[in-house]
Amino acid sequence: MIIFIPIEVSLREKVHRIFLAYQILKYTNFKVIIGGQRYLNQKIKNFKNCIWLDKHTFHERLNIDKSNYVICLDEEGPISFAQDFGNQALYSKFYIGLLDSIILWGKKDFEKIPHLKNSPIHIEALGHPKFDLLKSKYVNIFDKEVNIIKKKYKDFVFIPGSFALENSINLESTYVKIWAKKTKIKKKKIIEDQIRYSNLERENYINFLKLIKKLAIENPNIIFIFRKHPTEDHKNVTNLLGKVPKNLRLINKFTVTPWIIACNYYLHSGCTTAIEAAILKKKIILHSTKALSENSRFKMFKFSNLNFTDDNKCLSFFKNINKKKFTYKVKNISSFIYNSNETKFFYKKFIQFIKKINLKEASLIEYREEKRNNLFKIFNATRNIIFKILSIIKNKIFIETFLMKYLPEKHIFGKKAALRKFKNLKKLEINNLILRLNSSNKIKIKVKTTKISNSVYKLERI
Repeated sequence: MIIFIPIEVSLREKVHRIFLAYQILKYTNFKVIIGGQRYLNQKIKNFKNCIWLDKHTFHERLNIDKSNYVICLDEEGPISFAQDFGNQALYSKFYIGLLDSIILWGKKDFEKIPHLKNSPIHIEALGHPKFDLLKSKYVNIFDKEVNIIKKKYKDFVFIPGSFALENSINLESTYVKIWAKKTKIKKKKIIEDQIRYSNLERENYINFLKLIKKLAIENPNIIFIFRKHPTEDHKNVTNLLGKVPKNLRLINKFTVTPWIIACNYYLHSGCTTAIEAAILKKKIILHSTKALSENSRFKMFKFSNLNFTDDNKCLSFFKNINKKKFTYKVKNISSFIYNSNETKFFYKKFIQFIKKINLKEASLIEYREEKRNNLFKIFNATRNIIFKILSIIKNKIFIETFLMKYLPEKHIFGKKAALRKFKNLKKLEINNLILRLNSSNKIKIKVKTTKISNSVYKLERI
């Protein structure tokens, strides 16, 4: 049997998805096909009697043969359905009906989506594989990166970006409308509420970046490390910040986890990685605008007792951070993250589950043929030049003006945005991580990694 594990956002997902692939290979007879989501779609012509592990409820199922078994494991977790829009977009009865199984992060998720209880498909709260990696057994796989970070920066405040700011405010509202159309949301109030929330997030993020700069200026002896959202254009950040002090570093190296492990303080403005910080018992500080803080969706980000809506109070806190003793209380999150403690593992429950899936016949895959002669290369080069010119026209004439509403939705988000999400996956990355995982286990396995195409690999145990 074959299981597909697509990766949408590389820096966010590749480590824990390779980890999950490793455990599947270790404890089953499955083969794994892993790679960038869009590359998988480009390379795989057809597949039958396979398992597809998706990150949303609606992306792929419409184009997937019914002989396959589709599992939804949401990468955003509870944040996806904290508001009516996410609830309707991702977990509508229509889209649930296109799935075979949904895996939730915790039992409390059932409370937010009541209609899941009566759903005919398999639904279970198992947590998420990225939280398995925070346990003492596996957290050492980040040691190399953690040691590099600590050696270079020693004590620092880590700040994850939580909002993919676009150049155009219209783009964000358009994105909401596209989602509404795709997911068949018709209630005007739900759409308007989501647009309002997106605007609140935008205002909050801009204010947060300004605050970060002030914090660095007023605390020259503290190193602040800001890591932008994986899908955000670096220029957006630098344009808003302008000239930054030396102690404010804009870094996008490594996955987010080793930065959280290595930091002294974790400062955020509504980032899901705060869950990882809570599990790792970090000193968590939350800052947001008052308007965003009062929103029901945002309240889930209050993982500690240090929550600020006033810029001056936050500035004052950091001025005194080394002068006064503060009591840091981190919220117990075991009630909504199944595998947040040392004893419960996502991968164990997940493997038990997929072993029970009964597909009628053996897995079958058809690959797209690639014929790359000289004529193809010339054609491809010419096409790329034309597309580049069209992209410039689109960005400068349409995206930044009212004309954007006349642009076909598939052309609103360009190739650059896609590359920020996922640039490539290398064979060496997979093999190195497997070596690290083997070093954390008594039972070691040998894995054959076969390249199928750019950023797509077949993994099998040998």
